[in-house]
Amino acid sequence: MAVLKKHNNLKDLIYLQENKTLQKQTIVGIVRTMLEPVLDTPAAGVVLYRLNDRKGLESLLKRLEFANVNVYDFSKGSEYLKQEMWENTEFVYVLTERFGASFIWDYDLVDPNGDRAGYYILYNSRDLCVSFDCIKENSTKSLQYYQDTYKPDRRDNVLMNLSLRKVVDMLNDINQDVMISSIEQDDLIKSDESARQLDFISKKSSYVSHELKNQLSIIDLYTDILIKNTGDNAQLQTIKKSIKMANNCLIDLKSIKPSTLKECELNELVSEACELASVYTQTKEKELEIKVENELLVTIQADYDKFVGVLINLIKNAAEAIEEKGEIRVKTLINDDGNAAVIVENTGKPISIDRREQIFNEGFSTKEKGSGLGLFISKKTIEEQKGHLRLLKSDMDSTQFEVSVPMSL
Repeated sequence: MAVLKKHNNLKDLIYLQENKTLQKQTIVGIVRTMLEPVLDTPAAGVVLYRLNDRKGLESLLKRLEFANVNVYDFSKGSEYLKQEMWENTEFVYVLTERFGASFIWDYDLVDPNGDRAGYYILYNSRDLCVSFDCIKENSTKSLQYYQDTYKPDRRDNVLMNLSLRKVVDMLNDINQDVMISSIEQDDLIKSDESARQLDFISKKSSYVSHELKNQLSIIDLYTDILIKNTGDNAQLQTIKKSIKMANNCLIDLKSIKPSTLKECELNELVSEACELASVYTQTKEKELEIKVENELLVTIQADYDKFVGVLINLIKNAAEAIEEKGEIRVKTLINDDGNAAVIVENTGKPISIDRREQIFNEGFSTKEKGSGLGLFISKKTIEEQKGHLRLLKSDMDSTQFEVSVPMSL
């Protein structure tokens, strides 16, 4: 007697949520952000998953074997399947005492070639029971214990889930944008070797940007939750600003074009940088004091986030140059060339004479674990903005760096 195949209710959920489509890399990133909290905490729980393609997730799934959760694999051919009714629908479901999430996707809804998928996602919602019931009904293993123990029905956070879907869409859009455009690639390709190198850099920057963006989105989401639960405060808003700047830096990877300049108040740029960089002076290991003289009211042409980023890097370097006790001074003025200037000074260990000519070279660092990119990138960034970054002095009294840019007419 023929067995009547059941309807794929998981695919129905994807249709009902009416989200935008996702790229494969975005899906991998979301799966990672769902599973990482399970691996990083000792909380008990259960993970259910169905994956047709495990590329990029192999090590994560291996680590699940050693986590304090029960894991059930419902992929094609699994012993836990009553029927092969889900076809190419894939999912990851996580349920613990504090955290519940359901992520379902299907490429066949959008692109059978497997590049874009329709999706359904929920975090900490009583509606998690709907997708759990769909999986439970097609499981040879009884899952009722987990539903009774971790009680997804007690949770309800509609606003967070609406925000989450917006964040996921934003991640997906940025994941597309970070790829260097084909037009820009044509301008860069000079030989077969350079083409191969460019392709590698493009793919690597896309992957790294994607992974960083996923983590930033999680930080941003939970910062919003903290603000809602504890009330607005300066520290949380500073985190929000830093996330925004980091996001903009990742977006900027999509293009090799120069910075986009706009009218900016210099004192506003300096104030923002000092506020964000103040975390580097709040350390128990050192006694640091930062003094700011920022009364110069002039307008410059600048890329806001990049200019602030350069100042943050200089303040961070200044804090690291001071070994036990000292001062960091940030001052704005009109220099001898008639340009607006920001001086970042520290009373730490001076830079040796033989290294002063090399500090702006790519890959050169005075720090034991430094990348040698901070000052190199900062100098290029300021030059893109028609300005200069230079070392003014470095002796036993202090070390001074100057960022100078023309004032707007």
